Amino acid sequence: MLAPFGRMLGTPLNWLRQAVSPDSNPINMEHTYEPSVLDVLVVKAMMNRALGLPREVIDGIVDLAEYWPHTSTEVNYNGAKAVRGAIVGEEDAFLLRTVPLGFPKSPYPVAIAHTPETEAATEPATTEPHPHIQAPMPQAPQAPRPLPDFQTPPPPKPVEQEYPIEVLQRLINSPNDNLEHPCRKIVFTIKSCDQGWGGQAIHQGTYHGSCTWFEAGLERCSKPETSEQAPDAPEPLFTSSALATVYPEVVRDPATNRNMFYHPLHARDTLKIQCNRTADGHLREHRVVWSYTDDIKFDADGATSPEVTALDDAGRGRATADGTFVRSLKLGDVVTVWAFARFPGWLNLIERVKVDIYWAI
Repeated sequence: MLAPFGRMLGTPLNWLRQAVSPDSNPINMEHTYEPSVLDVLVVKAMMNRALGLPREVIDGIVDLAEYWPHTSTEVNYNGAKAVRGAIVGEEDAFLLRTVPLGFPKSPYPVAIAHTPETEAATEPATTEPHPHIQAPMPQAPQAPRPLPDFQTPPPPKPVEQEYPIEVLQRLINSPNDNLEHPCRKIVFTIKSCDQGWGGQAIHQGTYHGSCTWFEAGLERCSKPETSEQAPDAPEPLFTSSALATVYPEVVRDPATNRNMFYHPLHARDTLKIQCNRTADGHLREHRVVWSYTDDIKFDADGATSPEVTALDDAGRGRATADGTFVRSLKLGDVVTVWAFARFPGWLNLIERVKVDIYWAI
């Protein structure tokens, strides 16, 4: 069915050659082609030119095919990240922030300088010195390099006023007006485990009774107040210090009269991505998908359905499969991931975290 669109262009696109190749494996998801923004625009233009379909119908076809551009954000700790329960300052940890929704490229100022490729290129060699050559004198310890901006914890700053969508569309410089709510799917991939012991015996080896988990957060550009002297607000700035936080909630600390993040004792059903298996010290990788078409309703009054029970048994948030979070995301929104551990002895040991965000154009 895709071949006629390829012939319209004279030479098939890479994705078309892969789709019709006799050697391709249609069920091997590891090699599924991920389209770019340009790929999606070309396909939509071909359908309009060849079939004369209205934009609404074309958008529906693209959504049904899940033919969306996406961005990936990943951090790999190599097992060196531990979130510790009952230790002040260590039981809640910010892990990463994604590229703003609808932005094909990262706007963060230093993230590119800290990719795995550049880290490998800049790290000093670790080979042993030749036995007949005097080893160099040990150097004084260097100050740790600052974290890349996509890993830098945010300040507890609430959103005061949002930028209009027209300003964000201008930043993207897209030939098409972007949707106000373009998000279609979020895929969280988390490899982690707990300390490997503890908890009630009946819960060990299951996802019940776990005191280590991960939650999604949300950041957004906050428009500063204007005045008669400065009536025009500056352009949105996507840096860790400039972004404001929607989730977790920012509250006022009565003791210090300063803003602080509110992290409750237990996981929030609406934001919980995944918890670790209880008393299982083996690293496990969990892949959790939140979609705009999800419609499993959670009754906060206590009534449960088999679908909600299945979410709970799998270690997911009971109110995260109704699609609300995905559908409510706006153009330019930044999704974050936080890790938690509660109570003495509990550890959230993290190997890696990855977030893929898909959106419609």
